[in-house]
Amino acid sequence: MKISIIIPTFNECQWLSETVLCLIDSLEFAKINNGCEIVFVDDGSTDGTRKTIKSLGQKYPKYPIRYVYQKNAGRLEARKRGLQASKYENTLLIDSRVHIDKESLDFAKREVAVGKLIWNAHVVIKRSTMLSMFWDVITRVAWHKYFKNPRPVSYGLQEFDLYPKGTTCFLAPKKLLQSAIEEYERTHRPGKTANDDTAILRLMIRKKVFNMSPQFRCYYHARTSLKKFAKHSYHRGQVFVDGFLPEANRYRPVLIVFYLAPILLSLIIMLFGRSSLAAIVGAGTGFVLLGYASLILYFKINIRDATNFLLVTPVFAVLYGGGLWAGLVQFIRHKMSA
Repeated sequence: MKISIIIPTFNECQWLSETVLCLIDSLEFAKINNGCEIVFVDDGSTDGTRKTIKSLGQKYPKYPIRYVYQKNAGRLEARKRGLQASKYENTLLIDSRVHIDKESLDFAKREVAVGKLIWNAHVVIKRSTMLSMFWDVITRVAWHKYFKNPRPVSYGLQEFDLYPKGTTCFLAPKKLLQSAIEEYERTHRPGKTANDDTAILRLMIRKKVFNMSPQFRCYYHARTSLKKFAKHSYHRGQVFVDGFLPEANRYRPVLIVFYLAPILLSLIIMLFGRSSLAAIVGAGTGFVLLGYASLILYFKINIRDATNFLLVTPVFAVLYGGGLWAGLVQFIRHKMSA
């Protein structure tokens, strides 16, 4: 199997050495010695990214490591540049904070040989802080159908919203990726807050079945500082709108309810006065307690993780909610200018 590995990066130089080492270990285990390349796309970094990538090229001369620079334009533009610069049809998109498992590319190589061309990685979130534990719980809850029993699965458009998906570590044919991006850009807003995973993958799955297995796995290192967590949460809120509001899907009704909720609450307070506030607070408290119990009893989250999730959620809700409102404003502006 010949393969191009594309890594968009922005001010993440401290992660690059380990990311490349894991990739090379996986390439060697799969005996992919020729016909491979690692393409870094530097999205306008201001740290030591360029120097680090140059040193990695010198350290691993057996594996071509290429450097492409662009002014800061976001991950989608970086991936487009990487696809334009790459040589091979099989393309692995992987982020700079992601370490692929040693045996993953060997597994993918065998599966691609029998016609299973698209693989979404089984992502293991490294749990080092309260913030990374929070992301792990969200992942296990959002895609409970898969994570309650991780197993090899193939799925199409009808089950798209039931399984994990993303471009954190994603193997697919180059031409299919490029055509999906081109189609996406005809109808979605451009820029740094464009949804560079869900919306594009939804277009791809209409043409090809996706595959997933614990044998094709990677390890994701979540942002651990509050400042980076805040920025990332706000950004994810923005791109969620772009990925789920434009067309019918499992989460679109949830978005609509979120946007209508302040209006409905305001009307209730206007009609029933201050006495309604106590009822609203009581209902909110009941909802929180019900959610906490559901985490433990239905989703089988242990008490420590469920409590941590409960503590972090208010901070996340404010940041992510702000991103959702910002994303709505951008969505409306795009529609009005189209």
